[in-house]
Amino acid sequence: MFFLQDCLDNARSQFSSWMSSSDPLAENPFDPDLKESVWRVAVREGGKEEFEFLLDLLPQFTVQQDVQKALYGLAESTDVANLTYLLDLTIQV
Repeated sequence: MFFLQDCLDNARSQFSSWMSSSDPLAENPFDPDLKESVWRVAVREGGKEEFEFLLDLLPQFTVQQDVQKALYGLAESTDVANLTYLLDLTIQV
């Protein structure tokens, strides 16, 4: 059987591998249908490192759908400081 914890672990593992790739934009390994879910889980279950990694990539995405998925992922952070920072960025734009 495939349990929820297995799904969470798999998503975190995929995101971690992506973070360690030499060119994350070119080596984006995610199925387009799962990308948003993986990003959400990674940021929610991860920490500042995962949040900052996705935030740093945000301006480099060329597909608007990826920008939207990344914003949804960033909004999953459970760290109030991360969320405050994200909100401050949106106010500055």
